[in-house]
Amino acid sequence: MSSHSSRDTFFYLLQFVTLAISATALGNVWFSFINKWTTSLTPYERFQPNDVTAGLSALVIAAPVYLGLSWWIRKAFADGSMQPSSSLRKWLVYFTVFVTSIIGLVDLIATLHVYLNGDFTLRFFFKALSILVIAGSIFVFYLWDIRRENAGPSAVTHAAFWITIVVVLATIIAGFVVVGSPKTRRLLQWDQERVNTLENIVREFYHPTSYPKVGNFVTEGAPLPENSSGFASRFRDPQTQQLLEYRKVDLNTFEVCATFALAAEETNQLFRPYPRPVYPYDAQPEFTPLENHSAGHQCFRYTAPHATTPDKK
Repeated sequence: MSSHSSRDTFFYLLQFVTLAISATALGNVWFSFINKWTTSLTPYERFQPNDVTAGLSALVIAAPVYLGLSWWIRKAFADGSMQPSSSLRKWLVYFTVFVTSIIGLVDLIATLHVYLNGDFTLRFFFKALSILVIAGSIFVFYLWDIRRENAGPSAVTHAAFWITIVVVLATIIAGFVVVGSPKTRRLLQWDQERVNTLENIVREFYHPTSYPKVGNFVTEGAPLPENSSGFASRFRDPQTQQLLEYRKVDLNTFEVCATFALAAEETNQLFRPYPRPVYPYDAQPEFTPLENHSAGHQCFRYTAPHATTPDKK
């Protein structure tokens, strides 16, 4: 068994760890793209921008480290400062080949099973293809690499190096196009907090016994307040810290308003994007217009089913 230095051990381990992180992150980002651009009937595959940003974060850090190490190690092989016959390198390469072959086999088995079951969809096909492309590329390259006599730079390693750079860069650029810049993400987070706050205000009127009392308005049958001074001191805009708007329209109807920085993110799903709690009342507020808000100042009208109604004479 050929010996290898502590330095070589460090570089080999770091190279293959960053390869695993990069491949996983690439697959997660591609899966998120597929979730965005195809429609699902289940809530488990909905598009989540956080999945894209998490994958991009891993790619931006791990992929350059992997590519830089790969280039440096190939150069070290050529000048003889590192030995490609290292037992650790061979073990890591064969382990990588083994893992990717298992992933490819499981992917093909799952694809055939889903097809024979009659559940084959375009979304599943693209996800299975993504796994096969990523795992298959790693398998083919490293199986070829470990079997050749000269492990230094070659036309194939140069081509693989630049193809990987192009794929990673294209994925990162597409990711930022899909989710926007960090500033855009922050504005969208503020908008989502505004949506959540307005929903909480509306729920106070729809389900008066489900929340802690804040004044008399939460008591079933109490009249709607004329303004927000009696109950909305805790309902503030997350960015400006100004009170969000509440306006009484008539005895049973009220409006809540906010100024949104951006239009709500588009969704291609056929179900509600967030699970809703079940209340012991038949009346349920409809939050779809609120969650699909446009940019700018927006108002949403609701009827409080438990507020005071005109006396019948």
